[in-house]
This record gives sequence, C-alpha cells and structure tokens, in this order.
Amino acid sequence: MRVLTLYNKVAEYSYYEGEDVSSFAQNFLDDLKNRILILKNDPDYTVKELGRKQLDGKEVVGFFARYPKADPYIDITIWADVDTKLPVRIETNTETKEGQIRRVTKNMKFDIPLEEDLFSMEVPAGYAVWDAKNLDVHAAEAKFIEGLRLIAESFNNGFFPDGVSIQDYQKWMYGDLSKQLAAMKLPKEEADTLNQKLWESSILIRFFRGEMTYRCKGVRLGETETPIFWYRPEKSETYHVIYGDLHVENVRPENLPK
Repeated sequence: MRVLTLYNKVAEYSYYEGEDVSSFAQNFLDDLKNRILILKNDPDYTVKELGRKQLDGKEVVGFFARYPKADPYIDITIWADVDTKLPVRIETNTETKEGQIRRVTKNMKFDIPLEEDLFSMEVPAGYAVWDAKNLDVHAAEAKFIEGLRLIAESFNNGFFPDGVSIQDYQKWMYGDLSKQLAAMKLPKEEADTLNQKLWESSILIRFFRGEMTYRCKGVRLGETETPIFWYRPEKSETYHVIYGDLHVENVRPENLPK
C-alpha cells in the first residue's frame, strides 16, 4: 500500500509505503462496498423499502437496511436512480462507544476517464516532507497538548473533550466546531489558523503506533493531579503521562493510573 497525502494549506506532505495500515483510517469506499456485500448475502440484514422521490433532479428509489446482530449497530440507506440503477446518495450510520458517526456519499460519477497523473506519487514542487513513518513524537505531543488547551479554553467551557479518537476529531471538527466557528464570526484567516492547530493536534493520535489511554471525560483544564492521557514512545522504558494542567511526567509502567 502506498499513500501520498498533501496538506495544501501548509505546503507539506506525508508519504507512507508498507503493509501496516493500522495508523490510517479504513478506506471508506472499501468499507461501503463490504457493507453492501454483507447486505446482499447475509439473511440477517433487514431491508425496508423507502419508495420513490425526486433527488437532485432524478427520480430515485430508496432502501434502508440495518444489521440487527451488530453491536454497536450499523445501518445504511441507499437512494438509486430508477433508470440507471446506480446509487445517487448513500448514508451510513455507525454507533460507536464514542458516539454516532454519520457519513453521506453523494455527487457520485461513474465510468469517468482518469488521467494517469492523478495517481502520481511525485510530490509537487515547494512541498516539505512530513514522513508518517518517522513521526517526531515530541513535536506531535506538543501539538496535541496545545490542541487540548485550545479545545478546553475556546470551545468546551473549560473542559477537555470526552474522546480523542480519529472518529472523535472528525465528528467534532466537521460538526460542532464548524457551528461554533460560524457563531464566533471570526475573520477567515483566524478561523483557518484555529482549524490548522486543531488538525495538527490530531497527528499524534493518527500516526503513533502503540498503546494510548485517554481518560478525561468531565475533567476541567487545570486539575493538576488528574492524569488524562498516557502512552509509551518507542524504545522508552517509561510512559509519558499528561495531567489535567497539561504538564507531562515520565512514569514507570507499574506506577501508571489504574
């Protein structure tokens, strides 16, 4: 597997090549395809017809399905063009321990010729490397801490977020954060800077390959004695433990929070 990611706002890129894909979000289209195959072949999937309606200027027919044996649940809604039988809109909902994740796929095009350069692994001129295989853990940790402070002080009434998984970041940044930023009516440049800092704060979560523990639901910024996050950097004999006032201590495994 090869992944080239371009971060246009900061003219940086990351490149990954290898078999280990655990640090990357599962490919959404593959996940969608697998769900549809399960829907097609598994008798435990229950399907409800939603009838016809007009959608984006097309007459579509809808189907809703939920897998009753899944815990947490997974459901999918497909609206397909009556004439071509191709999907026009696909909605998926997944209930996780962090909350519900909703994804909408639309504006799909099929059988479109693609130019070869769209698949090029060549980095555009002027982009600086950000190599996910050689993560600077200390720099990523500093950005993570800065993001926690920013979330607590500017967006969450002094409290840390309940979760910091990739799904949490995506759900929050494309949901509540967008609404809060709009309500704040910040100049575009300032809003972009906040977005960039919050995105950078997720680098540790996205690319660190190792065990991480996060426990700060209901913890307010400034709680000096409360450990909220810990992980062990590669080749380190101790864990980095971040506390509620965002100071960091090195802690041996036997002294970790229970």
